[in-house]
Amino acid sequence: MTEAKILKQIEYYFSDANLPKDKFLWETVNSDPQGWVDIEVLLRFNRLKSLTTDPEVIKNAVKKSVELLELNENGTQIRRKTQIKPKSDETIERSIYIQGIPTSVSKPVEAIEEYLTKYEIEAVHINAFRNKNRTFKGEAFVELKTKEDVETILSKKLPFNEVEINIMKKSEFPGLKQKKRLTRQLSYLPSLVSEEEKEEWKAIEKKNKEEEEEIIKNDTKKFNESAVISFKLSTATAFSALKTFLASKGNLTWVNYVNNSTTGGAFFDETDAAAINEKINNQKITDTEVEVTSQVSTDEEKEALLKAYLEFRQKMRRRSGGKFKRNNKRKAEDAPEGEPETKQEKTE
Repeated sequence: MTEAKILKQIEYYFSDANLPKDKFLWETVNSDPQGWVDIEVLLRFNRLKSLTTDPEVIKNAVKKSVELLELNENGTQIRRKTQIKPKSDETIERSIYIQGIPTSVSKPVEAIEEYLTKYEIEAVHINAFRNKNRTFKGEAFVELKTKEDVETILSKKLPFNEVEINIMKKSEFPGLKQKKRLTRQLSYLPSLVSEEEKEEWKAIEKKNKEEEEEIIKNDTKKFNESAVISFKLSTATAFSALKTFLASKGNLTWVNYVNNSTTGGAFFDETDAAAINEKINNQKITDTEVEVTSQVSTDEEKEALLKAYLEFRQKMRRRSGGKFKRNNKRKAEDAPEGEPETKQEKTE
C-alpha cells in the first residue's frame, strides 16, 4: 500500500472536517498539553489498520506531510501543526448530498471517492445516514475542495455504477438547520491557542453563558405564569394521540409524557389553570377508551415539570446547533467509514 494513501487517511483523521467531530480522537489530542497522539493509538483505527500495522511505515508517511502534521523527536507520536479553522457557510456551499447509492456497497466511502475520482474531496460523511444497526442507508454528504466542483457534478448528473442517483447541494438538503451564529466556532486545539485567542474565547463563552441564563430566566417566567396540569391515564396511549387531545383543550405549549406510561404533565399558554383542567378532567382521548383524570399541578409537581421543561429546551437548542453547543462534546456522527464511536473498546 502506498505511503500516499496512508498519509491521506491520517491527515483526514486530523482534518478540520473530521477532528472536531471525532469524540475519541478529539479528547485524545486535548488530553496532551502539546497535542501529541501515540502512533499506537492510531493503529486501533480500522481504516488505517487495514492499510498498515507497521508504526515505521506510518512514521515515514507522516514525514511527507507538508503543512498539517509533524512527528515528535522519537518518531512515536503525531500532532497537528495548525489550528482548526472556524466553520463557515462557505463549507456548506462546497458540499453535496448524495442519495440512492446501492446499500449493498461494502465500502461506501471508498466507492464514493472512486465515483468522484476526478474531483478533490475534503471529506465523505456517511455515519449520520446509518440505521440503528449501523448499516449504510445509501446516503452521504461529500465536502469538496471548490464550489466550482459542486456545480460541475450537479450539471453532469452521472449515474453511480449505472444506477441513477439524486445529488443536490447540501444547502438544499431537506431539514438542514443553518443557524447563523454570532460567534466563531468553539472547536479549537488548546495546544495551538495563543493567549490573546484564549482571552477572546473566554469572552465569547461568558457572553454565551449570560445569554443562556437569560433564556432560562425567560422560560421559567413563562412557565410560572402559565396553566400547568398534571394528569393520569386509565391506560397507556401514544404520545401523538395524547398531544392532539390536550391541544384541543387550550393553547398547548409542552407535554411531558413517555410512551407506554400512565402519568405526565403539560403546560398551556393560558392563565386560567382551573378552566383548562375542567376541560381535561374525566374526559376520554378522541377515538380511544383512554380516560384522563387531571388536576392543577401542585407546587411540588410544578417544580419537577419545570426542571424537565428546562432540560427539554436545552436539549432542543443543542440539537438544532444553537450557540451553546460545544463541539468537543458532540457525538462523532461523521467519523471515517468503519471507525467505532468508542475506539478505546473496539480495537478489532
